[in-house]
Amino acid sequence: MKKLLVIDLDQTVIDSSIRENLCYPNGSLCLDTYKAIKACPYNGIVNDVLLPFGLWLKDHFLVLSNMFDIVFLTAREVNEQDLSSFDSLGLTPIFTDFRARIITRTDVVHYGGNPAEQDSGLYKQDVIRTLQRCGNYKDVIVADDCQKVLEMARKNNYRAICARELYHYDNSDFDALFNSI
Repeated sequence: MKKLLVIDLDQTVIDSSIRENLCYPNGSLCLDTYKAIKACPYNGIVNDVLLPFGLWLKDHFLVLSNMFDIVFLTAREVNEQDLSSFDSLGLTPIFTDFRARIITRTDVVHYGGNPAEQDSGLYKQDVIRTLQRCGNYKDVIVADDCQKVLEMARKNNYRAICARELYHYDNSDFDALFNSI
């Protein structure tokens, strides 16, 4: 039986820090600011780049998809700007491949999630539980940069991979990591 691999996008696969850093005025996300900055030519989505995990994933998706059922779980409300960004980053073939699924903020209601939830751990918990139950997965691996999500994963006995620890990985490090799971 395959294992479930749940992968976050921002700060895990995609470096969107240029715009995200401007969206936490009081230590918590200001969604209105995030949405406004997204279209900005200087600080917006056009500046997103792939992190090392994203670069590795593009080249190794087929191998990884033979080892895991892959779900990309993001808090983004994906719109045309996101789709254009995914395309320019070379992620569209992965997101449209039948071997992977992308679940956005808009989609979480179909998986028992609450699109209004701002706590990342709570936002993703119900979705992952639904996926685990429906797919009858015994092993769930969560790759995310958010401490609240990683804590939630550990509390639910999922394997938690801190995306920030992957920032300096090279291909052989990623190969070793996913072969060890």
